[in-house]
Amino acid sequence: MADSIAYFDQLGGLVDQRWTAKGRRPEHLAEVAASALGEVPVPDDLTPASILGMLALGTALPKQRSSADQFGQPPAVMYKSPDLEIQALTWMEGTTAIHQHGFDGAFRVLAGSSLHVEHAFEQAESMADGHLVTGQLATGEPEILWPGAVRPIVGGSDFIHALFHLERPSVTIVVRNKSSELPFPQYTYRLPGIGLDEFHTDDRMLMRLRALHSLRRIDRGAAAEVALDVIRSQDLWTGFKVCDYWAYNADDGPELQAMIEELGRHAAPMAELLQPMFAEEMRRSRILARRGMLSEQDHRLFLALIVNLPDRHSIHAAVAQLYPEDDPDNVILRWVKELASPAYRGMSGLSLGPEQLVVLQAKLADGGSDDALGEVASQWNPPSLLQKLFV
Repeated sequence: MADSIAYFDQLGGLVDQRWTAKGRRPEHLAEVAASALGEVPVPDDLTPASILGMLALGTALPKQRSSADQFGQPPAVMYKSPDLEIQALTWMEGTTAIHQHGFDGAFRVLAGSSLHVEHAFEQAESMADGHLVTGQLATGEPEILWPGAVRPIVGGSDFIHALFHLERPSVTIVVRNKSSELPFPQYTYRLPGIGLDEFHTDDRMLMRLRALHSLRRIDRGAAAEVALDVIRSQDLWTGFKVCDYWAYNADDGPELQAMIEELGRHAAPMAELLQPMFAEEMRRSRILARRGMLSEQDHRLFLALIVNLPDRHSIHAAVAQLYPEDDPDNVILRWVKELASPAYRGMSGLSLGPEQLVVLQAKLADGGSDDALGEVASQWNPPSLLQKLFV
């Protein structure tokens, strides 16, 4: 444990020294932090278990963040100076949303592997006092980050990314400042092109949603009518949050569709984006729920790739990095066969007979076919889960 604490003290002291030499300006921290993370050797006794043990004991550690901080499971502050912080973030579940940062710094993968994808957002409109933006979100090439990989963090829209942790547990070390001092929120992004200020909330909004939640448990129909009335009569941000609540806590049936249509009438720039955005969010939720039922690492990995990557090309690129000695199509076919087997189909939701597997194998061999594999994809709940593999 002493070596672990000394590591963070050495790392923090080096960053502090070099950043001070550059005037401690936010725009210089990413370079300084990335360099230091790559230079300072990590001690052998710094493991996920040792980090959690230090946090549980609470000795020799600086003041921790609020227990409401959800970024990490849990986040542990290992070093702190007036405007610099080093965290060790443990992740037990994989997903982080597509997001930008309101701070600068860098991160290093300490344990586990992660699927890292950068995105670019071309903004078209700003609404709801800047708490919602619309535009076009483009997905970059995926990369697998192994332990030791270091990446800089630049605040704002120049660095939009998603980091999905493939193993349980995974740990990332993050060197960061308090704020990038940027004049706009820290947006989270959703496909095909909506950004939202998820940190913007207040007690009044939380109480509204709690009331709607309890009303839905008492009388679902009455709750749906109240939700529609709120969307009609209240501001755009409130309407969006109510719609979001219903999608994640009820379902994506006709009630949600009515809410989406009503919300679209209030914000023309969002109207064409809302339906595909919520459809994608529900798809992700269903796949992640299936993933949570599975324990085999390869199966969890497969669903992580499908939930995060947009098409066959990007999924193949990630599989090739994970299994460089194997043909990606053979790896995918093996995973599909296993998940469709009697041992796993109840958890995976994938039900494919021998004839369908033969079709799948043939189509993988010849490059794929939307028409033929649409039938195969329809056998997996949620529908079309496989379809993106063959486009």
